[in-house]
Amino acid sequence: MKISLILDLSKIKLTTNDYNTLEYITKDKILLQSFSARENSMTKSMEFFFDSMNSSCTYSDQLRGRVDSACSEQLRDRVDSACSEQLRDGRIILTDSDEGIARHKAENVPVIAWSHAYNSKESLMGTPWMILDLQALSGDYLEEVYHRFHGIAMRILETDRCYLKELGMEDFENLLALDQEQDEKSRGRFFPIEWTQTEESLRNSAYPSSLSDKNPGLSVRNVATHADSLRRLKDYLFQYLQNQYPFYGYGIYGAYALGDDCFLGIAGFSLLDCVQNVPDQISPNDEEAIYLEIGYAVKKSVRQKGYACEWVSALLEYAKKKQENGEWEPCKILARIHPDHLASIKVAKKCGLPILYR
Repeated sequence: MKISLILDLSKIKLTTNDYNTLEYITKDKILLQSFSARENSMTKSMEFFFDSMNSSCTYSDQLRGRVDSACSEQLRDRVDSACSEQLRDGRIILTDSDEGIARHKAENVPVIAWSHAYNSKESLMGTPWMILDLQALSGDYLEEVYHRFHGIAMRILETDRCYLKELGMEDFENLLALDQEQDEKSRGRFFPIEWTQTEESLRNSAYPSSLSDKNPGLSVRNVATHADSLRRLKDYLFQYLQNQYPFYGYGIYGAYALGDDCFLGIAGFSLLDCVQNVPDQISPNDEEAIYLEIGYAVKKSVRQKGYACEWVSALLEYAKKKQENGEWEPCKILARIHPDHLASIKVAKKCGLPILYR
């Protein structure tokens, strides 16, 4: 899907520098368009759209002069006819008015509000996305807005053999099976350990209609208990997806093989909840530091193949770039590992990851 940034600006007239900024930050990633030319604005935005599209459309003298409301409608019609259906599906609106936000929200299109010196009377509260400067419109930011709005899991990174992406509800069974493979010393679990049941009970509860055939001695009360447990686990995953990635900007990701998309395990970041126990050799005299725990779990069937090291190394590099770009607050990343879990300790040491033994 090609994402297109569409300008609907009624409170400001863009300068040549503004257009240069937009052209630079969206280069090779986002197609810049505009269908709105209002008040005293000239139609350079429309011309930019057609140039970006490499279109052979010509412009009438009317479009080069002052544009009234009737002409604005004409511009929209022209752009709609010029864009393919696929292009319209990938659009994101940048607007600077409450009216623009309301209009595009009614069309079920993601909207970014731009707050600037000329629209201080606008509340711009009708959308969760707002910028104060055009420099904020990076390709990565626009891609995130599009994915968040449409509920699409974002691909985070790729390694030589696999890729990490945000989890989805379709990963529920894989996550459940992965948790059942972990021993009691492992932190490589997605669901709270106290919520999980035995593997046999979970397998049976996944098929309540045929449960009596699988285990004729299981009572109706137990069937209901298993079903309730599954609903609670699914709700946990749903709430995680709704809140973790959009609010924090990071989380636990699914790992999948390149080529066949086979689920291999999980890896990612969690906010460390016991910073008071971080020893001085990891972070001396830094009580206000933000600590992220890096965690991972590999399916039994694909262990001993180097996947854990591959994921951890890639995640550390990913976090480094996020901090360098100012997208994340400065943070310290470490692993919490049981002293007897030798395999995980080996991975952490190989990747240069500080270890907090628990």
